Amino acid sequence: MENRIMPYDEWMFVGEFIEKANWRFAKTYADTYPHYYVVKKDCNIEEYNRFYRLIRRYGYYYDFFNKKYIQLNVNEHYYWTMGWPSTESEVINRKERKIDALSKQGIKAPFDIVSDADVKGDESDRLKIAEMIKPHIGNGRVLEIGCGSGLMTQMLNIKQDNYLGIDPSWKLIDEFRRNQNGLVAWHTDFESVNAKSKYDFIFAACGSASYVRPEYWERLKNMLSEDGRYLLTLYTSGYATPVETVWKAGGIHFYADDIPELTGETKRIEVGEYTIIEGQV
Repeated sequence: MENRIMPYDEWMFVGEFIEKANWRFAKTYADTYPHYYVVKKDCNIEEYNRFYRLIRRYGYYYDFFNKKYIQLNVNEHYYWTMGWPSTESEVINRKERKIDALSKQGIKAPFDIVSDADVKGDESDRLKIAEMIKPHIGNGRVLEIGCGSGLMTQMLNIKQDNYLGIDPSWKLIDEFRRNQNGLVAWHTDFESVNAKSKYDFIFAACGSASYVRPEYWERLKNMLSEDGRYLLTLYTSGYATPVETVWKAGGIHFYADDIPELTGETKRIEVGEYTIIEGQV
């Protein structure tokens, strides 16, 4: 198992396999650990083995009922394998990332104990960032990284159907879905997003980009349309208040200085305690 980013062509294969696989509900675990699974014999064998190997190579160890399994996060689910080696594996499982009320199993995100109030920052800074985002909110497809409960969508008055928000906190996503008039939001992090769509604008407001592992920003060039743009808001080095909240909860964060130079046209702007990286790849 290698702890590094998956090549993008392999990442796209993962999404294709998941979409066309025949996922069955695990009736035996309906009352204790509801989840789905796919059986090897129902799949193209080469594709099944390829997906299996990618989980083993790029996944991470996770405790499951006092046993360690290797699992991979993709969009709103996580996947884990049964059997080793691949010739002995007959089943791959999938489950929603939120904590299961019955078994207490699931992805335990530190952001679940963080509120919008912990990370939203100064109001005047938020207004300035919103004004920078507004010109890019048109008829194109929009991806918001770290949408929270919908603080920025309310400020921008986003209404179009081509919006997608993502956030690693189930608590905030649940609140978003209850309050944002049908806008679509996924319970996931940027590192796990696997979408076939190309976006015309990708943004992360109010420091949300500080919680993405820096090496994953390379994926922007694959996720944006030909003329697509991005706007990433990170905490300027030394800014401690919101990142301390996440750090104390067991999360990680990165400052603007941690982000590698992105290809294409870019510019950096300081707004209060934030550094905004805006560009086109």
